[in-house]
Amino acid sequence: MQQACFSWDKMQRRWVLRFIYKVEEKVLPESWNNVMSIDLGLDNLCAITFQRSMEQVLINGKTLKAKNAYYNQQIRRFTGLEMKQTGAANYQTTKRIRRLYQKRHNYLQDALHKVSRKVVDLAVSHGCHTIVLGDLKGIKQHSPIKGFVQIPVQRLVEMIKYKAALVGMEVVLVKEAYTSGVSAYDLEPVEKGSYNKSRRIQRGLFQTQDQQLVNSDINGSLNILRIYDKHVVPMPVAGWRDNGCLNHPARITVA
Repeated sequence: MQQACFSWDKMQRRWVLRFIYKVEEKVLPESWNNVMSIDLGLDNLCAITFQRSMEQVLINGKTLKAKNAYYNQQIRRFTGLEMKQTGAANYQTTKRIRRLYQKRHNYLQDALHKVSRKVVDLAVSHGCHTIVLGDLKGIKQHSPIKGFVQIPVQRLVEMIKYKAALVGMEVVLVKEAYTSGVSAYDLEPVEKGSYNKSRRIQRGLFQTQDQQLVNSDINGSLNILRIYDKHVVPMPVAGWRDNGCLNHPARITVA
């Protein structure tokens, strides 16, 4: 341990003890030649694909979204009650409301740590040297969809970054424009000319050129990988094109 310090939490009105310690970063084996790609979302918090593996993973985000909505509902409820009693001009945050804010923060922090740990563990088990993420800045964090603002997905990105750095992995952010409306399985260029959002015929499904239905988030993840390396044909795409073989994504709940 290098340092221990106290800091004052204004919101919770209490002191917090923080420990700072140094961890040595590791060096990856040279034989690790795989790449992980992640499309971040809400119902599927992470849609994960690999350059050199048929495995596809969806990390469930519905539990986190529901828990976050519950805390927000309780905060609104007790805030409204307090305002009725004291009047909006005299309103002050109560101890109960502060506790709800803290519980929400603690839950989200714990859940995102568990998800980021699972992501890096999957990358290690598949021999990945790089994790590629869609760059959310200016897109989802400022989206009119409330969930993207309330679920701190950018914080998840930062957690993945530092956990990956500890094992020697590189994390790369790429612009994810047009990834949701272009077919990775047909190797369509990820650009405006190929984009057609109407092929997301229903929530969670994307239609390829030959009318096959695939998971839309997995399709987006594969397109993010194709943006990272324009010359690569990910193994799930190659398997689909060679013999029509496509694995169903495994859905896991981490938190």
